[in-house]
Amino acid sequence: MEYPHQINGRPNDGIGRMIRGSTRGRYGVVVLSILCLGVAACSASAGTAAPAGPATPGGTVTFAEQPGNPPAYIFPLSPSSHTDFADLPDFQYLMYEPLYSVGQDGKAVLNQTTSIAYPPSYSAGDTVVTVKLKPYKWSDGRPVTSRDVQFWMNVLSANKADFGQYSPGAFPDDVKSTSYPSASEVVFTLKHAVNPTWFTDNELTQVIPIPQQSWDKTSAGGAVGNADMSPAGAKAVYNFLNSQALQLSTYATNPLWQTVDGPFRLKAFTTTGQATLVPNRSYSGPAKARIGELVELPFTTEQSEFNALRAGTLDYGYLPLTDVSQVQALQAQGFSVKSWPVVGTTYVPINANNPTVGPIFRQLYIRQAMTRLINQPEYLKDILDGYGSVDYGPIPAVPKNSYATASASKPLYPYDPQAAKSLLTSHGWLVHPGGISVCDKPGDGASECGAGIKKGAQLSFTLLYSSGIEYMSSEVQAMKTAFAAAGIDLNLASAPTSQVISESAPCSGGSACNFQMVYWASPSWTYANANFYPTGEEIFAGGGGANSENYNDPTNNANILATQSSSSPQVLSRYESYLTQQVPVLWLPNAPHEIAVVKNTLSGALPLDPYGQISPQLWELRK
Repeated sequence: MEYPHQINGRPNDGIGRMIRGSTRGRYGVVVLSILCLGVAACSASAGTAAPAGPATPGGTVTFAEQPGNPPAYIFPLSPSSHTDFADLPDFQYLMYEPLYSVGQDGKAVLNQTTSIAYPPSYSAGDTVVTVKLKPYKWSDGRPVTSRDVQFWMNVLSANKADFGQYSPGAFPDDVKSTSYPSASEVVFTLKHAVNPTWFTDNELTQVIPIPQQSWDKTSAGGAVGNADMSPAGAKAVYNFLNSQALQLSTYATNPLWQTVDGPFRLKAFTTTGQATLVPNRSYSGPAKARIGELVELPFTTEQSEFNALRAGTLDYGYLPLTDVSQVQALQAQGFSVKSWPVVGTTYVPINANNPTVGPIFRQLYIRQAMTRLINQPEYLKDILDGYGSVDYGPIPAVPKNSYATASASKPLYPYDPQAAKSLLTSHGWLVHPGGISVCDKPGDGASECGAGIKKGAQLSFTLLYSSGIEYMSSEVQAMKTAFAAAGIDLNLASAPTSQVISESAPCSGGSACNFQMVYWASPSWTYANANFYPTGEEIFAGGGGANSENYNDPTNNANILATQSSSSPQVLSRYESYLTQQVPVLWLPNAPHEIAVVKNTLSGALPLDPYGQISPQLWELRK
């Protein structure tokens, strides 16, 4: 989200919005060429578990959800608070498939085999996009048609502000009209020429056909019709489906959610987030599920999940960074252990629209000073035990990829507490190391505190972070100590990841905008789930659906728009360089998406996907 969102993104996961538990070429009648993001991305997960013996049809596979972040939204038009791995690829996408899926055999490519549409064609100077559907069916036997795409488009268009992947000016705002010439064809006529790479990777991957014959109604007892064909009707349909998606206790019994086109359907669901999925026997995709059922198990802490691993009650889990010394013990117990880097970025959003401290966060020198107090190499070494990589901008250097510039791995504002103090004193602050610095010279002059900052304003902020994840607790404690050296007081508070994401939704003011600083996971955003081309419109463009920091800069917005119409590497580099200089968020090192731990009796789960996705329809148990 993803996220966020997200991955997005598109907010990420508990060990590093996309969250696994924010991140993740072209056509013209050309084949999509999402680039393999370098050797690291394509080979880091290349190992496969040695099968223990012959395959055993059926059987139950247990899968660990990330601590404090269970799936909690089933309707595949998710708000920003549910644009994460827990809700999208680990849950929704197993039942409702996007037009286009990515990631295949551990590589960052369009998965033409599992996509439910053929590669799109671009014509009329990249202003007309034609999509042809493959012959898929819903679990009720009805075909998946262009009417199901139209249904999703109508509901989205009437409720776009509620969609977590929405970014003003992008999809669907950039669509002039959509036509449906046949039951298998959709034609998007755009308002302007687009970069086909961006439009396919970030726009068409958002589209999820939904069953019009079952869902196009405005109440549980109402008849299915064509309510979506008017904006008012589409709003009413959304309100009904969203209301049903908020009733977690009815997920497994509500007939709405039993009409699926993905490889699985939902058998059972608890309000704590334990999900039991079984094969959709009517699945018309390329690989029918081989296991009997998939049970996704919730955990409140990393330690409780690790205890379950050691007890042998999990087939697929993760190793907390605090327990990396246990790798050999797990291997001896019959597990494969693989570090899982994904294409994403980690950061602490700072709320520019907070009524109290927003004016402070809007000052570039403040953001630069705080960045100068974050020692990423030390965090990577001492807190993450060397797992992961430094991250200084919106596009990561690791996994290696063709999009990142030198700024991704070389800090523009390296750790320097004295430089941080100097920035504050030169802008009218009385710096009190170990105490709280205060604004002494209000005003918007070059040597004053900045517009909207009153005399006596204090550098004291509340940072809300995810509970139950030990390395994150260590990172924020390190930040608190380092910030104190410049008189910046951090008040730390923790909550479950889902709550942190929910409380940090983009906002324009009022009581919903009271959060100040948040940190939900690493990576915080993975370029996955309709965000594969790393332009970041959802997380950094003004009004972006996962823009928790509420950053809105005209130059950055223009740079993002340019990446959407031009495939030039220089255009993407300009966006990345400017945003790195502007530090709209506080970047932190990228932890792995997770350190995956997979029983050797479970085949098909490796290699790991560079976008953090799972494909349990390919899994099978062996004796």
